[in-house]
Amino acid sequence: MQLTKGDYGKILKCLDFIAFDPELNDPIHYRKTVLNALSDILGYTESIFWIPNKQGDLIDPILNNIEDSVISEYLEFFQPLDVLIPKNLSVRTDTHIVKVEDVMSLSNFVETNFYKEFFFKHQYIDKIGIYIFNKNHIVGAIGLIRKEGDNYFSEQDRNRLRLLIKPIESAFNAYTALSQGNANEKKEEQLTAREREIIQFVTQGFSNKEISEILFISINTVKKHLQNLYQKLNVTNRTELCYRIFKMN
Repeated sequence: MQLTKGDYGKILKCLDFIAFDPELNDPIHYRKTVLNALSDILGYTESIFWIPNKQGDLIDPILNNIEDSVISEYLEFFQPLDVLIPKNLSVRTDTHIVKVEDVMSLSNFVETNFYKEFFFKHQYIDKIGIYIFNKNHIVGAIGLIRKEGDNYFSEQDRNRLRLLIKPIESAFNAYTALSQGNANEKKEEQLTAREREIIQFVTQGFSNKEISEILFISINTVKKHLQNLYQKLNVTNRTELCYRIFKMN
């Protein structure tokens, strides 16, 4: 399906937001910028930006309009069943855009355990994967989700994304290169002893109430420490915090 004049206008506007800025060297902020642009300008309101590890599993999620509890459930039980994660991906395209229908028919997809036990539960109907490469390795993966009441992803959607993937890929790889070195060590040095204690308990699954009782501090103090950690490590929730710490270690 050919793109309309309106599509090209939205894509040009999107390109302004996702363009590389030499004054910024933060790939985390850039990932959030990409998701916001895809949502606010192109209308892909449910999305997530992952970093694949060496085994091809998806880690370190940045979320847009997806509940933290949903991602926790996905990571714990359903990621191995997802046909669009890098380690399960059986097709490649020059434009790095893969729809479920590239892997299997939608009629077969709805019969999978992944669809029946996870997608259907959360009223999802379709997804599309956008893969960012660096030297033939997938270094980033964006998942776009459609829910009940939405249309399935079309060739028009793919054509829109084809015009954006190379600029996204180039900028993301540039930000990643700029941020390498001792960035993680610097972040660790910013943390106080109390913040390190809070992190230890959060990564072990303790609630705010449990942490407050163990450390003999108020729940509000725990929340304050968490807010400081979110700000220092540039995350927005407990799941992102855990994965940021996982990467730093």
